[in-house]
Amino acid sequence: MRNNLIFFIVIVFFVPACQSVQSSDLDESNRFFEKGDYVRTVNTIDNISKKRILNFDERKLRGLSYGKMNNYLGAIRDYRYCWELKKNDKTVLFNLAQCYSTIGAKDSAIVFYSHLLGIDSTNSTALNERALCYINKQRLDDALSDLKKARQLDPNSYMVYNNIGQIAEIRGNYLDAVKNYNISIAKNDKEDLVYYNRAISYMSLHKSDSAMSDFGKAIAINPTESAYYLNRGLAYHELKKDIEACRDIGWAALLKNKSAVRIREKYCK
Repeated sequence: MRNNLIFFIVIVFFVPACQSVQSSDLDESNRFFEKGDYVRTVNTIDNISKKRILNFDERKLRGLSYGKMNNYLGAIRDYRYCWELKKNDKTVLFNLAQCYSTIGAKDSAIVFYSHLLGIDSTNSTALNERALCYINKQRLDDALSDLKKARQLDPNSYMVYNNIGQIAEIRGNYLDAVKNYNISIAKNDKEDLVYYNRAISYMSLHKSDSAMSDFGKAIAINPTESAYYLNRGLAYHELKKDIEACRDIGWAALLKNKSAVRIREKYCK
């Protein structure tokens, strides 16, 4: 099942402007990084480490490269080293929190988002991301508090309204959820996940026509997300429309959705 929450980006890596340093090796690493060649960036910095202990900038750049390569454990090792050297580096704090969140270590992510917000209380992105971790830990009041602060700081953030809607949906307040999804869509009508979330709330409100319309919009924007087909298929099944249900469940199965494969074997023989 796809996560119904919206992150600012799956994982955000803020890259500061390259500072002038007296290391030709680091300059070369920066050039590789700027070209998007993260493997050569890492290899170059690894070669530096064979000659001497890496400094802050080198470890930070390697952490950024590991993150770009989805090697979050490698990134965490370098960011932790950097954090020990400079406790208030905002880039390190944010990216360290993002890495922990991505691997599912939500408590550790909350710690570092909180460190960041302690020195930058107006960081609406960090507030939104910490709220997502709070939601994962079922700390809904804490999440809503962060999202309200983020909304005040950035009233045009569609993802904040989506995530507020998610809290309302979790609590069974489907009308309030739809209200927030409506605002989110008004601010950005190209985000498939918000249509999907609104469809789920519409189904809970027994507004099947509205739900089917939103499932369709989500699929039109992102036709490769199996959860959209599966849930529309389940909605059709609930409405006793077996042909349509099996069609969508079949599409989800073709997209390698394991739950869809099991459900297809049960309902679509």
